[in-house]
Amino acid sequence: MVLTDKDAVRYDAEKEKYYTDKSLIDGLKLNINVDKNAVDKLVEKTREELTKKFGQPAALGDIAWGVANRMTVDAAKKGDLGLVNMIQFQMALYLHNSGKDCNYIRVASFDTELQNYKKSRVTAGVGISAANCCERCKHLNGQTYMLDEAIKEKILPCKECTNKLNPEAPTGWCVCCYIPLIDMKS
Repeated sequence: MVLTDKDAVRYDAEKEKYYTDKSLIDGLKLNINVDKNAVDKLVEKTREELTKKFGQPAALGDIAWGVANRMTVDAAKKGDLGLVNMIQFQMALYLHNSGKDCNYIRVASFDTELQNYKKSRVTAGVGISAANCCERCKHLNGQTYMLDEAIKEKILPCKECTNKLNPEAPTGWCVCCYIPLIDMKS
């Protein structure tokens, strides 16, 4: 294939967008509790529905987002907060890699993680690991919180984080994480 410089730039951009869009679908298949064939069937069903709705072939990004939303609803109905959290993480990563604001989903993902710890009834609180993080996050390292306090305060993701996987993203990609503190009395 021979391309002009202008066409080569456009081709590279389209190729990158395709792989970014595909990465959301691939990420949804990472959980061991997810049936990969069921995801593929859901992709095809969503493609058909969106193509019919829009009257033209649906974009892969729209299909991937629709599949992620359906999987989130299904997992929530089953009470599988671990799976909801994983899907939210993948959705946020997709937005970040697409150069879009991902913080609202990151906040939801961390909240789901905390709710899952609370549901377990063995986690008394959480500590924060801020290893390999930006300067703005380092003050969080080693801090501990009771679960209800962490849920209320929405500590993670760090709102001032400057770490970015995609330099074009408008928000940081905080790599801090919660470490569950087990209640030994349970």
